[in-house]
Amino acid sequence: MPKSLGSKFNRDDAAMARGENGIPKQLLENYVLDVETAKEQIKAIMDKAREECEPLQEHINEVIKTAAENGIAKAPLKAKLKERELLRKANSVDENLTPEQKDIFIEIEAKLSLDLFAASPKQEAAE
Repeated sequence: MPKSLGSKFNRDDAAMARGENGIPKQLLENYVLDVETAKEQIKAIMDKAREECEPLQEHINEVIKTAAENGIAKAPLKAKLKERELLRKANSVDENLTPEQKDIFIEIEAKLSLDLFAASPKQEAAE
């Protein structure tokens, strides 16, 4: 018996490991196979998407390189592009809400009125 299991590993654990805990072994194997098959399909889709996106990513890299050659620093340009991407994403979080849900969203926003740049209570305690 593995040392990490120590004395906690008993006959009941051994029976469960053999499928004697009321869960039919074949049913469990079917669930595992189903999930693993789905994950393989997802991987294939993602690999294909990555392959299809490669020319677009190369184009983006070329545009950024050209911009740099024309005096635009890469890091600030990439940071601005990222900021614009995140702002678009942030501004769209409520677009699928019903009118009633949007009212609640606005109420929550007003009540929280978070200052994203304020120190957290944990940061304040550390100072």
